[in-house]
Amino acid sequence: MLMTIDEVAEYLEVHPDTVRRRARDGEIPAAKIGKQWRFHPEVVAELRQRRNGRRPPGDH
Repeated sequence: MLMTIDEVAEYLEVHPDTVRRRARDGEIPAAKIGKQWRFHPEVVAELRQRRNGRRPPGDH
C-alpha cells in the first residue's frame, strides 16, 4: 500500500509541505497520481533510518 503525504510527514516527523517540496524536487522518490503524491513505505523507512544515522538492514 502506498503512503500519502500526510502519512509520510507524520512518519518522518516533518511538515507535509516539506514532504511535498522534497518529492517535487526529487529528493524523495515518489509517484504523482493525478494531483496526489504517493510514496513506497520501504523508501520512506529507509529515509528515516538514514536520517537517524542508521543504515538499512543489508546495506554494508
